[in-house]
Amino acid sequence: MSDRKESVFETALKMEQRGYEHYQKFIATCQNELGRELFTSLRDDELVHIERIKKIHQAALSGVKRWQPEFDVDDAKTTPENLDGMFRSMYAKHGAKVTATTGDLEALDIGIDFELRAVQFYEAHLPHCVDEIERQFTLRMIDEERFHHKALVDTQLFLTNPDGWYRESEKGHLDGAC
Repeated sequence: MSDRKESVFETALKMEQRGYEHYQKFIATCQNELGRELFTSLRDDELVHIERIKKIHQAALSGVKRWQPEFDVDDAKTTPENLDGMFRSMYAKHGAKVTATTGDLEALDIGIDFELRAVQFYEAHLPHCVDEIERQFTLRMIDEERFHHKALVDTQLFLTNPDGWYRESEKGHLDGAC
């Protein structure tokens, strides 16, 4: 394995570990129930990513060049269904009276920036992949980091404008027409 490829997996591992640490800190400081749930889910996803990176990296070090079915195991906690359930539950419980502290919103901003940088890192790396295993890994990470970014942006909208989030998620029309 080339030093460059080794460095890609090492950089990815460090990024995911840093994400885990950020989300762990946000869980402890977040005052909002939805924020804590999301940060917990994202933290757990970072662990899934860390384990996947280690498994794929070890396989690549062993000379594996093709994507293996066991790499497709997806134990992500942050899924569209789980996220939708969290939002709907919070909206049913609090309606437009959801509150978030400045610290909660700052944590979301940091998370949004962190996930966007992760997407940019993987997208920049994609043209330089040297084999199928590296390409498939990079494509999957782009998809997952994009979803994490979207989850954080949606949470920010929900916490700052719950009715706006509800209208957006329900694809409702303001004019009353269907």
